[in-house]
Amino acid sequence: GKHVLFSDKLISFSITHDSEGVKDGRNVLSNRELYDVTVAPRSFPPWVVLRNSTSNLMEGSTVLKAGESIAIDFDVNALVLSEGTTRSTVALGVILDGEFPGCLTDLDVTYEILVEITPEENLNHINNIRPVGLALMALAMTSAVVFSLWTHKLRKHRVVKASQPLFLELIGFGTFVMASSIVPLSIDDSIASERGCSMACIAFPWLFSLGFAITFSALYAKIWRLNKVTNAARQFRKLVITEQHGVLPIVAVFTINGVLLLCWTLIDPLKWQRQPVKEGDPSSTYGFCESEGNASTAFITLLVLLDLSALVLACVQAYRARDMNDELTESRWLGVACASWVQVLAIGAPVIALTRNQPVASYFVRSALVFLVCVSMLLFMFVPKMMLVYKKPQEAPKSSNKYSKQHVNTSQQELKRYQDRINQLEQSLKQASANEESKNSDLETPSNYSNYEGIEK
Repeated sequence: GKHVLFSDKLISFSITHDSEGVKDGRNVLSNRELYDVTVAPRSFPPWVVLRNSTSNLMEGSTVLKAGESIAIDFDVNALVLSEGTTRSTVALGVILDGEFPGCLTDLDVTYEILVEITPEENLNHINNIRPVGLALMALAMTSAVVFSLWTHKLRKHRVVKASQPLFLELIGFGTFVMASSIVPLSIDDSIASERGCSMACIAFPWLFSLGFAITFSALYAKIWRLNKVTNAARQFRKLVITEQHGVLPIVAVFTINGVLLLCWTLIDPLKWQRQPVKEGDPSSTYGFCESEGNASTAFITLLVLLDLSALVLACVQAYRARDMNDELTESRWLGVACASWVQVLAIGAPVIALTRNQPVASYFVRSALVFLVCVSMLLFMFVPKMMLVYKKPQEAPKSSNKYSKQHVNTSQQELKRYQDRINQLEQSLKQASANEESKNSDLETPSNYSNYEGIEK
């Protein structure tokens, strides 16, 4: 009976707890003896069930001829097992039919079944929160389109024309691009392959950085151009700065951003990875974007410094234009926007760091930050302009007409009184002059008069 063997000594199963609870298996029993043997079940674990196709083992025994093999099919009922690892032995007894017919060998034929039941892996996908992020993106992009169309439609209006509509439209376009960065944020391996997720990782910094650069470089160019013209007018100098001059800073910042992003993509691109939330616990994992080398840190630092420089320069120009009319500059509103951005970043940056291994919370915070930056820029730049455009001229109150008539009547009375006083003074002067002439004529003699005439001659 030593040559009656199973093909596999150990059969392993890995079953997820929430998956189907029945797994099928097969093992082959071969008789390599020179005589026939009869095999019969000796011991089976309660969670192993033989199938009907297994010859006569279901009835208690089966004959296995010399050189013959038989496939033993069975099912593992994992529903009755708890999470963890379960190991048990299946044993068949062998009865000799050759030289010693009817003898039971002292060696059973056995194999082991190992079942590992693991809880269903929690991939922490963002399927439930994704619609919220996409809704925020749609709202920001729609606002950018509406404000840009409004600017184009009313570009001839005095207020819009003074605000330089080309740069207002560029601000709207920049915020539109920046808001679209929520799209790659919304992609994970529940809706895309690993390669698709890696492409989304690369797309996010491209869209956000370029959109940010366009927005704030346009704002800087807009206010810088206004300050240049105003300062020249104060010094009584003629200075012409066209829109093409203002576009140069935008092109410069955009080009530098593009070069840095291209180098980052080629040298050390971001890639989609997945790792356990808690080390050593594969039941819960999360996906994230990370580069393999250290070059990405340098590129991120350079991009942040470049974009923040555009923001700081725009704020400096807005501060220099703080005394100008609101129809020309947005310095007051830009100051409010900068204060709000500082507060948002002061709260959002630590939250992003703390929720790095929590994809749902991290996705919501990142999407909300992008949305707040875009919408606050649009509202603070365009809403004050719209208020000035649609502001109705103030109507004078009814009492003002009455006051004006009274004021006119009073002025006329005073003017008449002054005129009478002037007439009285003129009459008094004439009377005094006449009296003085008559007095002088009485005192003068003819000789004296003749002498006077001589002197005159």
